[in-house]
Formats: sequence, structure tokens, C-alpha cells
Amino acid sequence: MKSLANIFRASVVSLESCCIGIGVVLSVWPPSSLNDIAKKVAANGEMIQYLSLAPVGIFVWVFAHSRKMLFPDADEKRVLQGWPDYRAFKEIVFVGVGYSVVFIVIGLSTWAMDWSESPVLPFVWMCISIVGAAVTAFSMYHAEIVLNEHLATEGEAGR
Repeated sequence: MKSLANIFRASVVSLESCCIGIGVVLSVWPPSSLNDIAKKVAANGEMIQYLSLAPVGIFVWVFAHSRKMLFPDADEKRVLQGWPDYRAFKEIVFVGVGYSVVFIVIGLSTWAMDWSESPVLPFVWMCISIVGAAVTAFSMYHAEIVLNEHLATEGEAGR
């Protein structure tokens, strides 16, 4: 039960969920200026395809670094795996990877949307997928830096 609560907290109380929430709000009540920008972006169909693939590349990076976070090279003595909160930490890393997958699905779904009829909705979701994937990558990168700092401090203390 504690694991489900931890996963729920990590899923709901996050910048990634804020990105999705902003996307929903902008989809329902788009500002009028967003329509002009969306029409200009929709005029270049090839750019849309490449931008929609950005979350895929970010996912590859997030997936590779999630493994490095769970089994860091600096942790030669496997101190991290013995940490009492390691399971909660691992669950949060998996939530980050899950969000990365969600942003891939959102980005790729814009290919199926009708950009010529109403470009605002696909434009909003394409932007949310890119920004959300970038936020996920930044969160993972920040967590990896903090983790490596703690492991370096732990290694110096053990000498």
C-alpha cells in the first residue's frame, strides 16, 4: 500500500502532471493568439513530424539514465541498494520513465490529428509533449547529479 501511495504522489505532485494539466486547459480554452502561431506551424508539415519525434529521443536518454541512477557506477559497494528508501526511489524513477512514455504517445498522436482544420489542439499537444519530455529529462538529470554528489560524499566519508 505504501508503494501505491508513493507512486500516486510522484505521479500527481510533479511538474510533468502540471504540463499535462496546462495542456488540458489550453486545449479547452485556447487563447486567440495561439491560433495564429498554430497556423504558422501547421503550414510546415515536415517540421511537425520532426518536432513530434523529439520526445522519442528524450525517452532514449531518460531510459538510459534511469538505469545509471538505479545502479550508478560510483556506487562500487552497492550502498544505494542497501538504502532503506531505495524501493521508493526506484518507484519514482519508474514514474519518470512512465511519464516519458506518456509524452511520446502525446507527441506521436499529433500525427493523427487534423492540422488543417483546427491546428490549435495538435499544436498544444505537440508543445506539451516536447516541454513535458524536457521537464522529465531535467528532473532525471537533476536527480542523477544529486545522487552522484551523495555517493561521492559517502565514498569520501568511508575512507
